[in-house]
Amino acid sequence: MEENSETLLIQLEELRRKIETVKTSIHKLETREVSKKEEEIIEIEEEDEEIEEENDDEYQFYLENYRLLREDFTKKEMKEILPRRKNKNYKNILIRLSIESIKDIKELEEMKEISQKEEQEEIDNLIQLELKKIKMIQERLSKKEEKEEEIEEEQEEKNEIILVPTISGNIRLLDEIEHIPIEYYEGFKELIDSIIDGTFKNVKCLTKNRILNGLYEVKLFKIRVVFKRIKDNKYALITAFVKKSNRDKLYLETLRSKIFDYKQMEKKIKELIENDRFLEENEKAVIELYNQLERKEEVDYESSRNR
Repeated sequence: MEENSETLLIQLEELRRKIETVKTSIHKLETREVSKKEEEIIEIEEEDEEIEEENDDEYQFYLENYRLLREDFTKKEMKEILPRRKNKNYKNILIRLSIESIKDIKELEEMKEISQKEEQEEIDNLIQLELKKIKMIQERLSKKEEKEEEIEEEQEEKNEIILVPTISGNIRLLDEIEHIPIEYYEGFKELIDSIIDGTFKNVKCLTKNRILNGLYEVKLFKIRVVFKRIKDNKYALITAFVKKSNRDKLYLETLRSKIFDYKQMEKKIKELIENDRFLEENEKAVIELYNQLERKEEVDYESSRNR
């Protein structure tokens, strides 16, 4: 057991050095002091500050799903929670996930030394789980796992979006888009497209409090789409909105309320996604959503004709 983990440590040492610059930048973000002047920066500067944290936000998104893998996980399940190969941070994210597993293995081995005999078997199983994760990541990084044509197929794979209904039965996202200024439609379409194609534009984990835990947002300047992975490649779109500023208390209260409503419905939604009739209705709602978002192009065309 120890030999296996030591071998993996040696194999990943070179990869570990490649992300040293990423680790350094994360450390700077964690230790950076915020002055009173920075507290009063204007809205556009707040957005720039968020971009600085982008890479780590993206990594945390994949790390959370990586940690949810269980002992009997399959290659397919691993592939579903990893970034697509076209992601510019693909290799760095996989390397960092491997290092997390190595850290876990070392901690587990230390625990094993001071554990009772009956606990050691469970610890061994957890070590094997992390070794299995590392092995699959190594295969993907070396491209031994898949043939080139299979890699190309992966690039074409799409996630499925589920438009979450309210308790009263309306589709929340359709209602929300109706009340959002049309100049934001193109941006919202870009964000939703990124969930479908697996690129997850500027993805961020929502971890400010217990209600938001386990949820994510994709974002562009001022606009957000909040979502959650509910099963396999199915993602629930919970809400979409224009965010006035990072300190908008009304926005946060409204967001909490909508997420609370979603969590009340979550169990039912997980049952509904196994129902063909529900999926057919959801597909119609997605088409309606895209028809609405593409109205901007029609409006721009009509405006140009009337000039």
